[in-house]
Amino acid sequence: MRTILQDNESTGHNLQDQDVDRVGLGAQSRLPADICDTILQFATKPTLLACSRVSRAWRELSRPHLFRFIKVARSYSYDDFLQFLEENADIARYIRTLTLGYASPLPRPTLDEIANTKPVVDRSFLVTLAEKIPYLQELSLVGILLAMPTGHDKPSDILTPATALGISSTPEITNNSRFGSFRLRRLLIVNCHCIRTNACHIPTLVDIISALPVDTVQTRDVYISSSLRYSLGQIPSITEGQLNIHALLMDANPFRAERHIRYLYNALRRAMAPRCLRKLRLDHIDRASNSGLRSLGELLHHAGGDTMRELELPFVIEGAVGLSEDHPEHWSVLHLDECRNIEALKISLRLDKYGPVPRVPYSAVCNAILAHVASTLRRLTIALLLVYGDEQIECNQTLCWGALDDVLEERFPALEVVRLEMQVRDEWLRECAKAASEAMPKSSARGILGVTQWQLI
Repeated sequence: MRTILQDNESTGHNLQDQDVDRVGLGAQSRLPADICDTILQFATKPTLLACSRVSRAWRELSRPHLFRFIKVARSYSYDDFLQFLEENADIARYIRTLTLGYASPLPRPTLDEIANTKPVVDRSFLVTLAEKIPYLQELSLVGILLAMPTGHDKPSDILTPATALGISSTPEITNNSRFGSFRLRRLLIVNCHCIRTNACHIPTLVDIISALPVDTVQTRDVYISSSLRYSLGQIPSITEGQLNIHALLMDANPFRAERHIRYLYNALRRAMAPRCLRKLRLDHIDRASNSGLRSLGELLHHAGGDTMRELELPFVIEGAVGLSEDHPEHWSVLHLDECRNIEALKISLRLDKYGPVPRVPYSAVCNAILAHVASTLRRLTIALLLVYGDEQIECNQTLCWGALDDVLEERFPALEVVRLEMQVRDEWLRECAKAASEAMPKSSARGILGVTQWQLI
């Protein structure tokens, strides 16, 4: 079986093969086992492998570190890996971080050959994996196929109110009770998609992330399908309200069909347990439609509330600004006032140098949103997209930072950081930072204003 062992990051002391020879078994017998164990935490894979060959005592010390991080790359399936775990339960109990990826069986595969040879992962596979690796803490799925259970991975031609929400109206017994104390710290899904498409259907995604008890779910470069035919369908394996995750982070997630974004929000709301979310980051779309805002608000009302600590609003404020967007009533549908313990908030603005002048400054929209935010806020991040120079930062007609600065001083005494993330060229960053500091003198005087360059996650 070709299992690729992932190298540990070397931070601090780094044992070399010659060091192992010099230490020897005698030194190991003189050093306390916990000290040897601490030293081996910084060893590389080749060093650990060499240690495991010195003696039986060294093998017992090094094996937990040798198999702590592993990466398995396969084509077609992971059946042989499951068999390996079955036959080597003593090794499986050492695994804490596992990455499942794809390895092409062909030297120069075509796109069709890649699609036909990728391994497929579904809920039942993940459940089996958790049973065989009882102490697994982090699981990454990279560049593979995701599927619903057999018979449920095809698009539904008949759309009912229940299927329109992406959740089965017929509750089934949840699998969470079978895991006992097992709970992943993080499930990471990177560049994965469904069978026969380059997108990930909403029911499939929700079914996968609900397969195992997990604290943090993160997706990266996962295209969420905006096609109604493929976005709607039943999720047969999960009882409503049983997805108990603490953080949901969806990064670089292209979802440009605004009229369909509510199906993702609704599916997550129906699947999640009440008041479970502490952190929510959904990669933004261009603008938020009224139906999208309402669905997002229902998600925050159900899964957020008092437990919510960090929130990144998944939309961009841009253009001429709607007639009511500078009024607090417009944003009341988000139920931000129910997040009474919120500590971090991020708002995104897009500055269009050649676009229409906004009806009101963007700071007025920010203030309308902040009117619903609790005074517990400690970190406010404002992302500024498409910045072409300091003149945009200084323009009161577009931004008017002074009005925002006044609100921050008046309503948020616990504020520790105001960070402006600017999508700007390197040579313009210094001038823009100076302009922002002059435009927000109160935050600057409090020592809480910072300007950084915007980075795509």
